[in-house]
Amino acid sequence: MPSGRRLDLLDPTPFDWDDADLALGLARTYRWGGHSAWPLLWAQTHL
Repeated sequence: MPSGRRLDLLDPTPFDWDDADLALGLARTYRWGGHSAWPLLWAQTHL
């Protein structure tokens, strides 16, 4: 993650990531599971 923190997938806590980590992850996530005519990123659908 950009913050340099490590996420424990078996025991996550709210302090394992910050807002920039979450924003980057959402910005790189495709919407509708790729079921569109062209790839739409989450960030593109919320502008």
